[in-house]
Amino acid sequence: MQSQKSILICGLVLGLLCAVGHDCLAQPPLTLKLDYQGVDRCLFCHQAPQDNVREDVLKFVTLKEMDVWMADDKHYRALSNITDTDLGKQMCRTLGIDVNNIATATQCVSCHSNPHWVNNHRTISVDPRRPNLQTGVTCESCHGPSSIWDPMHTKSAVWRAASPDDKQGLGMLDVRNPVTRARMCYSCHIGDASEGKVVTHEMYAAGHPPLPSVELETFSHAMPAHWRSVADKPDFEGREQFLEVNSLRIGESERLRNVILGAAVAYQSSMKLVADQLRTEDGRDVWPQLSSFDCYACHHDLALPGWRQARGYPGRPGRPQLNYWPSTLVELGASRLRDARRAAIGDLAEPLGNLQAALDRRPFGDPTVIGGIAADVVEKLEALIAELGELQFGGSDADQMLAELCQLAQSPTIDYESARQIGWAFQVILQDSSYAESPTVSTLLDGLSHQLKLQLPAGQAAAGDKPRIVIELPAALKAASNYEPADFRDRMLQMSELLVK
Repeated sequence: MQSQKSILICGLVLGLLCAVGHDCLAQPPLTLKLDYQGVDRCLFCHQAPQDNVREDVLKFVTLKEMDVWMADDKHYRALSNITDTDLGKQMCRTLGIDVNNIATATQCVSCHSNPHWVNNHRTISVDPRRPNLQTGVTCESCHGPSSIWDPMHTKSAVWRAASPDDKQGLGMLDVRNPVTRARMCYSCHIGDASEGKVVTHEMYAAGHPPLPSVELETFSHAMPAHWRSVADKPDFEGREQFLEVNSLRIGESERLRNVILGAAVAYQSSMKLVADQLRTEDGRDVWPQLSSFDCYACHHDLALPGWRQARGYPGRPGRPQLNYWPSTLVELGASRLRDARRAAIGDLAEPLGNLQAALDRRPFGDPTVIGGIAADVVEKLEALIAELGELQFGGSDADQMLAELCQLAQSPTIDYESARQIGWAFQVILQDSSYAESPTVSTLLDGLSHQLKLQLPAGQAAAGDKPRIVIELPAALKAASNYEPADFRDRMLQMSELLVK
């Protein structure tokens, strides 16, 4: 079966090569070796447009993407944030990692670097003008190993006509697909044990900043954009065919769709992380991995009265609970399905009830039981994601979704990171609603943003060589400590009242 797939992919390669005037090979290879070429291949075109670049290409891309990444994108400094900062060096000392041989520290470079540099760092020279060029999270980290698709994607007419599945078979990730993009981003920002991407409790203890909850549309918007959305691209040759082959629907709310699908993938990624971690490593039981549990359930100021005692607990008081936030927005999408389609997926309430019971029976639960339940949830969420991907979203959905977010906020178990999910989603969806220009809604949202620190740090550095996230970390931790759910619910109740006027 795998050989047949390889032959089909090779056939596509040859077809594309023939279509652009290259010689066909007499005997296609049975396998494709997808290699990472490094950022130099991208610099060749994407740092500045060449004189002979057609106007049609510049309507599609700016060819200045590398400049944006190097100047403003935090991913550019991802590895140097470990090797060249006081916090990074301290963490390495604490964890027994040789900072001068960081390429061998897979627990770091799996997220903070890229496969090309890790595999070839001994032979790659460092440009003193751009010391982080090769080391950080680079183009291929997100767009996939480029050895096969790189030569062909410069042939714009042929490449734009190829389907996303065909391109993915050649190693390119379809980042226009919100599900594919979310899984790629969450593999680091939530974790993926199968790829060795896990921020452990040990790493937190050594000083790694806590991973915040992630609403992907908000995080993407906070990045310095090195892309244009399809709706923002000037008219280009083959536009209609491109929209059709990529299943792009101009006119529907892309933001709403991204929030809905991103939320479902976030929940699935978090449960997959749990399921994968329950496997053994070198015969050693790795459960419980404390970083999968709610940090603030233990790391909070003891106070009397305290809102945790007042609200009660979803399970047995004092028992560690898995992170709440990934499940916060799932109902926002599931509620849009008709009853029959939702029933066909299977109710998530049953396995989640079993999960809660397992955590109540003993601290951290029985690994075998937890693993089976987590795998069941992952499977059900896969079906939900497929169903949600078929839905279309328009402006009328935005107003309804804002009202639903206000209702979600009234749950007494909404913690700080879950509240941020609701706040971020509200900010995004508001842009497509009939309340987008309402000054009263904007004023109330500004207060919510201040309470929950919804404004994400932008840019690479705030002072000297310190990463901006390190500079702002004390304020972020203080916001989490000062969170009062009653204040959050009150703001969202006021918001709800504004939406019905």
